[in-house]
Amino acid sequence: MQKVQRKSGIELLRIICMLMIIVLHVYTYGGLNQLSNAQGGRFEVMSDFMWSFFRTPVNVFMIITGYFMSKDVLDFKKSYRRIPKVYVTMLFYSILLTVLSFIIYSNNGFSPSETANNLTSADKLEIATINKLSGRFAVYSIIKMFFPLLSKQWYFLTNYVIILLLSPFINKVLVEIDKKQFKILLGLLFVFLSIYPTISTMGGLKEIFSTKVLPIEYGKSMISFLFMFIIGAYLKRFVKDDEKLHFKYLGYFVGLCIIDFSLYYFLGNVTFNKVGFYNASVFGQFSNPFVILESVSIFLFFRGFQFKSRIINYIAGTTIGIYAIHEHPLIRSFIWSHNELGDPNLYNNFLGIMFVIATIFKIFIICSVIDMARQGLFSGVTKLVQKFKKNTTSEEA
Repeated sequence: MQKVQRKSGIELLRIICMLMIIVLHVYTYGGLNQLSNAQGGRFEVMSDFMWSFFRTPVNVFMIITGYFMSKDVLDFKKSYRRIPKVYVTMLFYSILLTVLSFIIYSNNGFSPSETANNLTSADKLEIATINKLSGRFAVYSIIKMFFPLLSKQWYFLTNYVIILLLSPFINKVLVEIDKKQFKILLGLLFVFLSIYPTISTMGGLKEIFSTKVLPIEYGKSMISFLFMFIIGAYLKRFVKDDEKLHFKYLGYFVGLCIIDFSLYYFLGNVTFNKVGFYNASVFGQFSNPFVILESVSIFLFFRGFQFKSRIINYIAGTTIGIYAIHEHPLIRSFIWSHNELGDPNLYNNFLGIMFVIATIFKIFIICSVIDMARQGLFSGVTKLVQKFKKNTTSEEA
């Protein structure tokens, strides 16, 4: 099989997806979600409408992975080549960011109550523990620091590495089935990993359908990641890339976002509000059928871009680092406590909205530059090791 050349269009999509993830974190940790719920009315409607366009990045990242890692042979060496790079990156940031967080909190102190709306209970507990110890690491923080894959620091990266480990076996199975069989497989997975979990969490229907049959954590589980990987493999094998930009896919994406929001708004807040037929959790699930179709649509749209850019490709190569830095439990607490985006006055004027957008790009750029420095460091160390081995070999000869 010929080596797949990455396209800058898809690399651009990686960048956009990471920006979308930061936007989602503005809602979750930055206080925008709490603010919109408190404000209600037109502000809440507009906030939820915009939010509906940012639900796809996690799915898209795994679709891209399946698209590029689907092989027609069982090649462990090639399949596992990326795993050490990802894990070393995880370990590097896990140690560095934990130590940095400890220094910040032990020197300056940090009260979880200052940003109670922006932190999870686990974040507040860990920060409170560090403050209380005043100079010593919490034992469990040390364990998590050295074993990031087994801890809950980065669920995305943990699931991602697991999928990489399974990928050669998955590909071995997928290559043996034809297009018709592949469609049947995708249909079954769509029913059991998207439609059924969505129905089972809907108001009155959750009293009929069990949520324990297929616990997929709203599309954040390893099983859901596997589903997205398989979708990417199907798109690679059977959806022809005619190297044209099809705006119909962008239209599908926008239309599906609007439909999903409309169902959430009218069924959840107007028509069936009294019986609770539809709820907000369904609207936000990554496993939502509409969100999955949106993910496929936006991927196919960007696949049609035909250009090459070393800059785009280089920046896209820092996305894992950007995620690891700003989503580290202790670092994200620091970031969002120093970027007060839950102020209602920010969203009442143009300059305020521009400030929010600038903050999103600021987080992206700073984290990207940090990861570029990490890559430079790793590259330099690798060259020194290779040079040392070469000199050692020459001397022995």
